[in-house]
Amino acid sequence: MIVSRVVTVAGLRIIASAVCAMAMSGQTITGLPDVGLSLSGDPGQPLLRNNAERRVIVYTIRFSILRNGNPFTISRCLSALLNMRNQLSDEITVPPNGERSIAMAGRPGDVIQSVSLDAAIFEDGEIVGPDSTNTSDRIAARIQAERDLGDMVLAKGVGNQDRTSLWTAVHEVANAGPRNTVLPHAQNHEEIPAERALHLPSDAKEYARIYREQQMSYATELSSVQQKAGDVFAIDLASRSVGYPSLWRRK
Repeated sequence: MIVSRVVTVAGLRIIASAVCAMAMSGQTITGLPDVGLSLSGDPGQPLLRNNAERRVIVYTIRFSILRNGNPFTISRCLSALLNMRNQLSDEITVPPNGERSIAMAGRPGDVIQSVSLDAAIFEDGEIVGPDSTNTSDRIAARIQAERDLGDMVLAKGVGNQDRTSLWTAVHEVANAGPRNTVLPHAQNHEEIPAERALHLPSDAKEYARIYREQQMSYATELSSVQQKAGDVFAIDLASRSVGYPSLWRRK
């Protein structure tokens, strides 16, 4: 069976997906039923259904396949964070009692052995699933990078008439070298319920790399908005990043 589909993601990752796979007897499709998330249907384009009471805003599907007789893994991560921040149409999140299909980007002759929901993040920031793909590390780094830069913009921009130094600082972040320290992490002063454990990165070096890249990219975006639309629009954009959820797991 060959199924072709293109998915354009305006979130934190852009995915162009096409399914070109063969069926195989004994396939397994595994969701996360303990938290209300099921996975079913065509293994090459499984259907994720949300039976929980919260929206799912990020999810990663892991396809274990044979390619030319050799084991191979394809992971598809879809994130709605950027769409949510930029107030764009939502074609990614899975609302309560809703469902989405996710197409595998494969090649003709790929043989699917198993499909699983490797990780999902609810709208309140809870991470569920084994997360062997380190989805939560990547998302957490990008959230924190935008939050820190957003905090700086709001602190220096709101209520100040002369914002020259602010946009100079943002421009410097946008043009920082890949090894330069950009902005330090802001201290987290949230009150965390006792049953929650805040997410800690499993690979600090990779987390720092993604953090720097995302902060430079976001600074470039803010600079562009400020130059084209003015201070008010750029500060409004920064304020939306501060509202991202903190990521956590249930103890």
